[in-house]
Amino acid sequence: MSGGRASAFGGVAFDPDRQRDLRWKRWPVASLTVPRLLFESDSAGCRLTVNVVVAPGSDTESIVLQCLESVTKAVAGLRSVTEPVSLKDRAVGRSVRAMASGAGGPLQDIEQDLAYERAVTETARDIREGLLRKVVLARRADYPVDERDHLADALATLAREHPDSTVFVWGNQEDVFVGAAPERLIRVADGQVSIDCLAGTAPRSNEVSEDRRLGRELFESAKNQDEHRAVVEGVLMSGADFALDWNVPRAPRLLALGHVQHLYTPLTATLRPDKTVLDAVAALHPTPAVAGTPRDSALAAIAARETMDRGYYAGPVGFVEADGSGEFVVALRCALLGPHGMSLFAGGGIMGGSDPMSERAETEWKMRAIRSAFGLTGSLDHKEGDL
Repeated sequence: MSGGRASAFGGVAFDPDRQRDLRWKRWPVASLTVPRLLFESDSAGCRLTVNVVVAPGSDTESIVLQCLESVTKAVAGLRSVTEPVSLKDRAVGRSVRAMASGAGGPLQDIEQDLAYERAVTETARDIREGLLRKVVLARRADYPVDERDHLADALATLAREHPDSTVFVWGNQEDVFVGAAPERLIRVADGQVSIDCLAGTAPRSNEVSEDRRLGRELFESAKNQDEHRAVVEGVLMSGADFALDWNVPRAPRLLALGHVQHLYTPLTATLRPDKTVLDAVAALHPTPAVAGTPRDSALAAIAARETMDRGYYAGPVGFVEADGSGEFVVALRCALLGPHGMSLFAGGGIMGGSDPMSERAETEWKMRAIRSAFGLTGSLDHKEGDL
């Protein structure tokens, strides 16, 4: 791979105006960082880019020597990487740690669970009364364990088990934000825009016939089709600000992931000449898939009824190039690791016919990817097979 490029990596909190709670206190509302070392690998080969600041009067010879030293250390570090332990071995080790600490499952927060169920009930009522069309409500599951030492193995598992998702990890002081995002918010390359619309969810099954039945029910569900249609319409409305000549499929299709399946519509367009990927992110976020519609009313409902700070969950995470191209995903199927323990996040689109227990079950399906990667047990209220 020839040539290097300056790329800035980072993201934006879901709601920059919301007061940060203790879990997100070390995170700014938005951040973009140009890495000193950027390693890339694909079918074309590998590339290691060193980024340095060169000021007027800098000793360029010294800078070059520092770059060479950085490359030498980086290559040595890459060669020292060992194969990750198997999922089975890690799960056994995790079980031993859980038994020793008495922390096999998430902390049960009855008040938070009741608040989530009450929020779903009240929101569904408002939608039936015509006050809203769709609101995405989220919940959090907290584990009192420090999994930061097992991050490398978990990332390898996520990459292997979720090849169609974007696996990301982002460190900030003592905290680590990690996930396997199934939804691309936007990609801009060579003036072309690509956007994934995901909304409407059903679980997967190991039995082929049952898996097909679940997918068929999802596709035929009026509630899920309406939820998905709202997302596509919302993206197209926002997209008029930064792109032209939209290509919209006539109907969604099923996207089967490791633990869940979604209704999926890919959109493409041409970027306006005076716009960049950051302009597109600003126009799109938050999409109806993570907030709802109408956007302002949905955000007001979330602020009033969610009892947690989402932080970077459901926010845009990705990179931007110097020429304005880049790619951002929606930070879903994710967790925050730190001294506080481990917090998993998931949500679902609330419609007029939504049921609190069904919506909670959907969030459990969505947390499975991260729980499985770290070898964690399920919820306190349900066994894995019950959902």
